[in-house]
Amino acid sequence: KTVLVIPKPGQKGGLAYETQKVLEPFTFGLWGVIIAVTVTAALLSVWFSDREMVAKSKRAWKKRRAAYFRLILDAILEKGMFFFSAGIEQDTGASLPHKVLMFGFGFFILISVSAYVANLAAFLTQSGLESTNYDTMKKVIDNNVPICCHSALAEEIRQKWPKANWIFPYDGFNGMFDAYHRGECKVLAIGREDTIMNIDYLKRVCEHDLVYTDVLVHENPIAFPIRPELAAAFSYWMYAAEKTHGVSLESAKQAFIERNEIKTQCEVELSNLNVKEDDDFPRVKPENMILPIMAFVACVFTAVALQLIHEWKRKKGRKSSIGRKSTLDIF
Repeated sequence: KTVLVIPKPGQKGGLAYETQKVLEPFTFGLWGVIIAVTVTAALLSVWFSDREMVAKSKRAWKKRRAAYFRLILDAILEKGMFFFSAGIEQDTGASLPHKVLMFGFGFFILISVSAYVANLAAFLTQSGLESTNYDTMKKVIDNNVPICCHSALAEEIRQKWPKANWIFPYDGFNGMFDAYHRGECKVLAIGREDTIMNIDYLKRVCEHDLVYTDVLVHENPIAFPIRPELAAAFSYWMYAAEKTHGVSLESAKQAFIERNEIKTQCEVELSNLNVKEDDDFPRVKPENMILPIMAFVACVFTAVALQLIHEWKRKKGRKSSIGRKSTLDIF
């Protein structure tokens, strides 16, 4: 396989990136749901609370409206603090609709905070890489980036990528590294298997601060020279060796590297530098929180129904055991 070898991207950093990671465990859609649930709980708690003093006030409507606005603002801040502290208020004298509402809100808080804390550590410790124009062949071609490649692949690779800006230096891989050093090309197309086990080539990769990517530029299929009547049995034993004993071409290559103590002075695989990108960690979406959301909605409807019953009884002049009072007063 011939892959794209590019300059090593820099590490992401700065206040903006570190701040963004705090929000990463949840999608923006779920953050919107959390805000909506918190505001809904705040507005309903104002409705369920005692408002007789405000409603009966002889002050002008403007002042009463300001009082209601202050109650709503206090309720939103209060419910926000409940959410951040992973708990709710314990008011034994609260009305029944308010208690039902807080039951659903408390369950939503429990699941949300647990999911957030479970994912937060992974996102805070991730180290992302800066974006680059060399991470796909399309970007390289669109930006007319010069690509150094082995002269033996010139005909085949030009047929596959006719619009690319190819440069084919002499002297094989060493000539490619020399051309890169002189600035004649910005990226290289190098056969991974041809160079990854050669300590001299790996040293030059480290010297120029390059990394191997998974962007496939060209591929030459290879096969074992074997008679057709033996191919089926040979394929079976290769499969059995890999599944039973873990023996494969890849494991043999790694064993060769360890046996010959082929070590590099740097990390030459982009995938190893980028093991903790955002996409590697699943973010919690609104559909993952369907149970606590439905539980909260059910409690909201139940609480609203109870409050409407309570308001109806009060209008009729009948006693109601649903409003705010001590539970002992019910009897």
